[in-house]
Amino acid sequence: MLLFANLQSKLIFTWRLSLGSPTLRTSLILRALSFIALTFGVVNTSIGLMLIGASLSGLFVGLFWPTFYTMKQEGIGRWFAIEKTTGVLLTVSTGVLLLYANLLWILGLSLFATLLSLAYTFRISVELFDQHFDPSTSQINLSKPRKIAFLDGAIGESLRMIRRLALLTGTVTFLGFEGVLSFALVLGISEAGGAILARMQRIEPMHFVSLAFLGSFICILGAEYWLYGLLLMGMSLSGLFPVLQNEVRNLLDNANVIDLNFRERNRFEGRVAGAVFSAGIFLIQMPLEFVFFGIVLALLALIRYSSHMALPKSSKKEVTADAWALLSSSHISEISPSECKS
Repeated sequence: MLLFANLQSKLIFTWRLSLGSPTLRTSLILRALSFIALTFGVVNTSIGLMLIGASLSGLFVGLFWPTFYTMKQEGIGRWFAIEKTTGVLLTVSTGVLLLYANLLWILGLSLFATLLSLAYTFRISVELFDQHFDPSTSQINLSKPRKIAFLDGAIGESLRMIRRLALLTGTVTFLGFEGVLSFALVLGISEAGGAILARMQRIEPMHFVSLAFLGSFICILGAEYWLYGLLLMGMSLSGLFPVLQNEVRNLLDNANVIDLNFRERNRFEGRVAGAVFSAGIFLIQMPLEFVFFGIVLALLALIRYSSHMALPKSSKKEVTADAWALLSSSHISEISPSECKS
């Protein structure tokens, strides 16, 4: 899915596609076809059809979100909190259904919801948003937002990949539940919690940065602490998501660049890199704490480029120095292959 989402984002840029209601509809048609392919794949136990379904889902992701964020001109903070809160109920419900109901029911409900969304797009009538590139804009002006988007994607997908592997293999459990239900609970609670906290006026981006560092260092202590670290990191990255989205948009506006897919294109590149990094460490059976060391390093880089994530000047150097000191002195606990159930 990530590979085809990345491909789709490249095509939007290469073909200079205008985004609007038609591309929104096209993406939802791709999503519907994805669920149909997955359904036939389940019925026929065909890995080929499952891969086709995943590929179509990636094309949907790569087209839908750039279109959605382009059409939604205002900030996404309030919408993001509502979406994630609703997502808790849907994610946990899906986890329960997967345990006690046939997978075809879930695919059928997903297809029905997609078709409803598709029908609703015909009620949306807006002018197409065209791409515009100022010839005077140099690549230097775009370097900062490109790095922010890439690092955002890499950090998020590194966490998501290792969270999937840890929870779905039973290496980490939540409230005694193993597998998909444990995964659904951790995913829903952490992401909704972060989105809600981001709406509170007293919670600053630097607080989420501190939470991400704390969660990373807790995970570095060993697999027995992963549950707490994964919850904290999920909340922190969810809280930072709308902040970084708005920052990249503002940087592009200041550079007089209307690149409708800039953030998602560079973020997908980061997501692919983060997924390969985490999955690679898991597959070659290196100590999984290396993933969290990588996340800490990426967070330090993101602090450097993002003004919204920057700590107060009086304490920024001290906190960064403390982080490097912890990195140099932390002990990596060995995890044997037998501890990670396949």
